[in-house]
Amino acid sequence: MSLAKLLKDVRKSTGSTSFKDSKYSEITDWIDTGSYGLNRIISGDIHKGIPSGRVILMGGESQTGKSFLAAKIIINALKQGFDHVFYFDSEGGSLKDFFEKQGADLDKIEHILLESCEDATIKILGVYTTINEYKANNPDAKFLLVTDSVGALVPTKLLTDAAKGKQAQDMGSRAKLINNLVKGCIIPALKSNSSMLFLNHVYDNPAEMFTSKIKTQSGGKQLQYIPHVSLQCTKKLIKAESNDEEFYGGNTLKFFTTKNRIVRPFLDAELFIDFRKGIGKWEGLVDAAMKYGFIEQSGSYYTVPSFDDKKRYMKELLRRDDIWGTFIDDFNEKSLKDLQYSSEEEREEFDKLEKKELEIED
Repeated sequence: MSLAKLLKDVRKSTGSTSFKDSKYSEITDWIDTGSYGLNRIISGDIHKGIPSGRVILMGGESQTGKSFLAAKIIINALKQGFDHVFYFDSEGGSLKDFFEKQGADLDKIEHILLESCEDATIKILGVYTTINEYKANNPDAKFLLVTDSVGALVPTKLLTDAAKGKQAQDMGSRAKLINNLVKGCIIPALKSNSSMLFLNHVYDNPAEMFTSKIKTQSGGKQLQYIPHVSLQCTKKLIKAESNDEEFYGGNTLKFFTTKNRIVRPFLDAELFIDFRKGIGKWEGLVDAAMKYGFIEQSGSYYTVPSFDDKKRYMKELLRRDDIWGTFIDDFNEKSLKDLQYSSEEEREEFDKLEKKELEIED
């Protein structure tokens, strides 16, 4: 049997192609998160963000703004021409007013309630089946799915037992059901080219002997290793600039990629979400800009040589589009090269440079 005949038989029986011809091997669309810093640690490119056809997990502490950020992603998807968004709601979150104030077309956001883990699996995978059927005749249609959140899902057994006046201890069934749900979405998301953004809760595990930077996900540790990209978010409340001592103006959020199949993992970005204004687009880029030499720090001040030699506070720096415009294209080019998984040629070049450095030290 020739190799050509072997491949013909395999492709006929499995529907496979080479990676060169595979329509599933490349990410064709991206959804802007609204933050260049967050886009960067997810995709390597400040102009990209959430990849199409992939499962993304965003785990965060309570009140970090996960739903707020997901809503911004939904709005951006619609602005980019997506046909419809399916919002699966297990928390009873009311985002209608927010969507209206942001000018979103509410007719293009489907609100689907989830009552249990099993209900979520049936409804979400059912929507994916329907999307694939629709795209058979409408291949250019674009959809986004968001689940808010897997952390609030409970097994059907808990509900039925409660109705009978019983309460049995969960012996790990909830974690298994949630893991199966997320796993079950991977191929349907890929085949339909319709991303699923799962929101989840994270917490510190009191049983751990040592504090870990990677926090425990609701649904078990295994959950964070299933998606294409896993994001962890922690917060620090910031007081507003007002005389009202009880009012907090927003959260400083620290995003950390615990898994990433697009660019290198374990990248972080610190962003400030203003409860009134949202996320500043330059948030999370200053540290990287200093690393690449575009911004210089002197105490509490920052200077941008490509713009002028004036010293500025961070607050002003983050509000000046004209300053960032002088170097942002060069910054993005360096970022893409820096964050990508390296090729064999690049590794060889790195080894040569490392060898030269060692020779100089000797």
